[in-house]
Amino acid sequence: MQQIMPATPVTSKEAYFVIDETGICLRSDQAEPVKSEKASDSDRSEALAMSTPTPSLKDSIAFGIGSVPDVEAVFTMRQEKVFYVWAIVSKSEPDVRKQIYAKEKDLIKHFSAFDFDFTIIASKGRPPLSVISDPAAELAYIRQ
Repeated sequence: MQQIMPATPVTSKEAYFVIDETGICLRSDQAEPVKSEKASDSDRSEALAMSTPTPSLKDSIAFGIGSVPDVEAVFTMRQEKVFYVWAIVSKSEPDVRKQIYAKEKDLIKHFSAFDFDFTIIASKGRPPLSVISDPAAELAYIRQ
């Protein structure tokens, strides 16, 4: 069995979902696995997407991409199982983009139940908070 990602704790100990050939299973340190009926791949993806706590994914995005020194801000927006991510940089230099791409790959690998749409935007001297105008986009990270 493969551990997929943390779920909201149901006891004082951590609980998580696993997937095997028979379906989705919720596990915790205090309980026996409870299997679902055989689920299709799309059912599994949807169940995982709906069970994953958004704040931890948002934090992972913020800290992952925000760890690149030239990133000024990170905005996110979730629509169902798609996360839109905007990384604001002062200048769009090739070496900075490569560093951000590596962080994006890590996020895609770690949170495979989600789809991502990443965009890198050069602020060109504008304040990072003024670069994204979509009111649904949430500020996930800003460099102080």
